[in-house]
Amino acid sequence: MFDRMLGFAYRRAETSRKARLLGQAEALAQVARQHLILGRALVEARRNCSDLSQAVEGSLGWDRLASNLEAAAEALGADEGDGLEELIGRHASLRRAAAVLFDAFGLRSFKPHDPILTAVDMLRAIYRRERRKLPDRVPTAFLKRAGASG
Repeated sequence: MFDRMLGFAYRRAETSRKARLLGQAEALAQVARQHLILGRALVEARRNCSDLSQAVEGSLGWDRLASNLEAAAEALGADEGDGLEELIGRHASLRRAAAVLFDAFGLRSFKPHDPILTAVDMLRAIYRRERRKLPDRVPTAFLKRAGASG
């Protein structure tokens, strides 16, 4: 159930990220269109040995050029990464749900001193706020190495 909830939160974060990227692409497309007009005016002014400053003023204008640069910088400013930041932003709601889920289920194992149960108990304590951080040594014996088969 927690996997499903985490998957849902990740999909919502990914959808938000894609919507933000689409908005950025639209803003950059508008800037590109206006800079195409500016570039053509500058090339034409250079070809005719005209004043380049007048070409800027006559095509796009200095104020609109400055605002376009700001819009482009804003659209490109944030490194999007893989959307994990968006998911981390939803940490508070996931944390509350995890606390409920950890308290709802009692887990047992056929193995004595099962490291998975030790890890779950550690997480349960963290989500109950009995602990503030992970200990120096956390149980990881149940994890497989990346690329290991089996």
